[in-house]
Amino acid sequence: MNPSIEEVLNKTDSSDEQLPQSSEKSHQKIPNILFFFLGNASLLAYNIAINAIDVFSPLFEELNINIGADISRAYNIPSSIMSFLLIFFKPTNLRISISTGLIILILVMCIMPALFAHVNNISTNALYWSTVILLGITGVFSSLVFSSTYAFASQSGESAGAAVSSGNGACGVIAAALRIITKLALSKKSDISSIIYYSVTAVILVCTLIYFLIISHKNETVKSHLVTQKSQSMCSKELFHTISIIWVEWTSVALNFVITLILFPGYTTDIRQGKLKDWAFVLVTTVFCIFDWVGRYLPAVKMIPARKFAWIPVTCRLIFFLIFMVSIQGVVNLGEPYWTICWQMPFALTNGYCGTVSLIYGSNHEQCSMEQRKQASFLISFAINAGILLAMFLTYVMPAGKHLE
Repeated sequence: MNPSIEEVLNKTDSSDEQLPQSSEKSHQKIPNILFFFLGNASLLAYNIAINAIDVFSPLFEELNINIGADISRAYNIPSSIMSFLLIFFKPTNLRISISTGLIILILVMCIMPALFAHVNNISTNALYWSTVILLGITGVFSSLVFSSTYAFASQSGESAGAAVSSGNGACGVIAAALRIITKLALSKKSDISSIIYYSVTAVILVCTLIYFLIISHKNETVKSHLVTQKSQSMCSKELFHTISIIWVEWTSVALNFVITLILFPGYTTDIRQGKLKDWAFVLVTTVFCIFDWVGRYLPAVKMIPARKFAWIPVTCRLIFFLIFMVSIQGVVNLGEPYWTICWQMPFALTNGYCGTVSLIYGSNHEQCSMEQRKQASFLISFAINAGILLAMFLTYVMPAGKHLE
C-alpha cells in the first residue's frame, strides 16, 4: 500500500538514523515538512505570476505582446544567471542565503499589491517595466532559495529531495487555487482581486520564513547541514569531478525543462479562447500546476526507471511539440482550447515526475561525498535554469498561435 502524503512528508530519511549517535541533540531528526515548505516557497512567487496571466493581459493589451512568454523571460533569465553564479560562489551558510532570499521575496510580494492599487496612475510602459524588474528580482532570489534548499536537502537523502520537489509542485496548485478563488469572489473588482492574491502570497512566505528560522535555531542537525565548506574556486578539481559523475542527470534535467518551458506558459496559453474567454488561460495553468505537483510527489512513492535509464522518458517528452503545435497552429481543428487544456495533464505529469527523478538522482548520487552532493545540488539547480534559459531564447522562434493571424 502506498504511503500517504502526510507520511512521506513527515518521515525522515534513514540516513539520519545511521549516523553515529554522539548525542541526542546533535542528531535530531529533520521533519521533511520543512523541506516541503521551503520547496514551496522557492517557486511560489513565479507560479503566482504565471497564474495571473489573465490579470496582466488586459493591462498590457495595447503593447501587443505575449505576456505569458514575457513573464517567463523576465523571471527565468535572471534566475538562470543567478543559479550559474551559485555554482562558483557557493553560499557557506545556507541559513543566511535561504533567509535572505525569503525576505526579499516577501518584500516583492508586498510591492506588487501596491503597484496594482495605483495601476490607473501609471502609464502602460512604466507599469510593464516595473513588473519586469520586480519579476527579475523575484527570479534572482527565488533561485537563491531554490538552490540553497536543494543543497540543504542533499544532506538528508532522497526523501528530503522528494519533499522539496513536491513543495515545488504544490506552489503551483496553491497559486492556481488562489487565482481561481480571488477571480470568482471578486470577478467585478479585478484590482482588489489582484491585491488580495499577492498579499496572501506574502503571508505564506512570512509563515515559511518564521518556521524555517525556528527549526534552524532549535534543531542541531539542521544547523550542521546548513553550514557548508568554504566556497570552491572556479577551477576546482572537485567541481569538475562532480560534473563528471552527474553529467547524464544534469543533461536530463536541463532537457526536461527546455521542453516544458518552450511550450509553457507562453505557447500553450497562446490559444483560441472560445467560449471560455480569459478562463482559458486560468484553466491551462491550473491543470498544469495540479498535474505537475502530482508528478513531483510520485517519486516519493516510487522512482522509475533506474538511474541509467532515466534520460529515456525525458527524451520521449519531445512528442509534446507535435501534440500541441498541430492544434494551436490550426493544422487540424482539434477543438481549442479544450485540446490544449486536456493535454496539459500528461505534459505536466511527465514534467514533474521525470524532472524530479533526474534531479534526485543527480543531487544524491551514490558516488558523491556529502560535500560533493551539495555541489551537485547547485549544479543540478543550474541545469534547471540552463534548460529554462535556453528555452527562453527558443521561445522567440516559436510561431504565434493561428488565432492571431
